[in-house]
Amino acid sequence: MADSYWRTENLLVDRIFYSSIANRAPASMRGFVNELAFIAFAKSHAEMGISREDLLNRVSESVPEAIAYINRLAIAHHLSIEDIDSEWTREATQIAFRLISYFRGKSEILVRPRFTGCGIMSACEG
Repeated sequence: MADSYWRTENLLVDRIFYSSIANRAPASMRGFVNELAFIAFAKSHAEMGISREDLLNRVSESVPEAIAYINRLAIAHHLSIEDIDSEWTREATQIAFRLISYFRGKSEILVRPRFTGCGIMSACEG
């Protein structure tokens, strides 16, 4: 019952604040696009009033870092710069801009907390 309540609330918030971002990247590249957006957000969230152009440049500069991060996690297919489409960087820019907008004014954000391992789980970062 609570799930349906929160789903409805989230839909209302979505309609009020944001329209959906069209997925330009194939499903196999969603992790890369989201990680690229997150890296750009992490580098830019403290800058007040960053322009979309500056954020697009930050996203483009972050591509090698996102590729290295995804390649560290993925087993089957290793990405290279040649695999990346400019549409995906624009989509990542939109996602990063929304993250910046959402977290604007928050006093202190720890964007990649580290957690020590316990039991059968290894250390991880969030």
